[in-house]
Amino acid sequence: MKRVIFTLLALFATGNVLAQQPMGAIQPAPANFPDVPAGHWAEDAIDLAVASGIIVGFPDGTFRGNQNLTRYEQAIIIARMINLFEGRLAEVFGQIEPMMGAVDELRNELGMMGMDYEDLRTAVEGKADRSEVEALREQVAALTAELETIRAQIESGELAGPQGPAGPQGPAGPQGPEGPQGPAGPAGEAGQPGEAPEPIVVEPEEPEAPEEEPATPIVVEPEEPAEPMTPAPDVMAAPYDRSPFYVRLGAINELNLRFPVRLAVGYDNLLGPIGLRVTADYGRQSPITEGALAVSGQLTYTLEFDRLAAYLGAGAGYQLNLMGSPEAGEGLFAGGLLGVEYMIFDSIGAFVEGGVDYYFEDPPSLDYEQIYPTVGAGVVFRF
Repeated sequence: MKRVIFTLLALFATGNVLAQQPMGAIQPAPANFPDVPAGHWAEDAIDLAVASGIIVGFPDGTFRGNQNLTRYEQAIIIARMINLFEGRLAEVFGQIEPMMGAVDELRNELGMMGMDYEDLRTAVEGKADRSEVEALREQVAALTAELETIRAQIESGELAGPQGPAGPQGPAGPQGPEGPQGPAGPAGEAGQPGEAPEPIVVEPEEPEAPEEEPATPIVVEPEEPAEPMTPAPDVMAAPYDRSPFYVRLGAINELNLRFPVRLAVGYDNLLGPIGLRVTADYGRQSPITEGALAVSGQLTYTLEFDRLAAYLGAGAGYQLNLMGSPEAGEGLFAGGLLGVEYMIFDSIGAFVEGGVDYYFEDPPSLDYEQIYPTVGAGVVFRF
């Protein structure tokens, strides 16, 4: 009850201060506009407008009080005033809502107090003897003490009820998944070699009539086991031995209707998977008849997968204008390439590669840009 009353008093005091404080009660800081003289008749109003954020002055720090307002400037001032008023109204309503809640809570508590008072008065008036009231109070106190004692015993574990019987066993859960197969054990030691079979002696049958000389026994030697046949080597299953020196011949597409010719000579595995390649393209950035020859060198990195290989290259080069044609470019460029090749036969295969170069000089015509992408394909020969 006291908390509700204190809340209402605080909210009423805050709301009263806000309601009694007019707009002019704001203590504005001086605007310090150089073109507003000290002691001007509108100086206080200007300071108040600046302190409220309605007027901020021009970017050069002046007020320009004698200049006419445009409709744009009027709209900005009105919008700032609306924002200021909405902020003040939101602050006031923010104080009113807690006040209304506190009033409702106070009303409920007063109603409950009235009901408790009526019940108490009726109970007291219905008792003719004070001694009965005192006896009832003592009984309530004794019951309260007994309840507190029982509660303490329960919390300390001194008083606990008997343990009930165990419940029935639940059903067995589903069988878990079978675990992975363990690694194979080590191979056992080789057995001792078997003994050679003894020769089989076949005694001849005795003739009916005695002979002068007994027949010579026939000895049958056991046949030696035949050696297992070694299967013929599978030529196609043998790993491919890739030659590091290669020549690639093909064409590239400039992502348009032109197809310059490409010749590349290189050597893989100069230092591990790193190799060197020299590329010559005839007809770059111009019709093939204009005589543009681009020569470049790249460092390559190759990953081999038997007959399939992937390679990555980066380097720089220079484009020559052999015929002096105005449609053929000339200048330095740098870039990279990415490609794959597959050896169909031991020394002949096919390749597909793409690349992007950057020309440091302007292109010869509007058909090209300084970034020059290409896609090429052709035949590769390895020696």
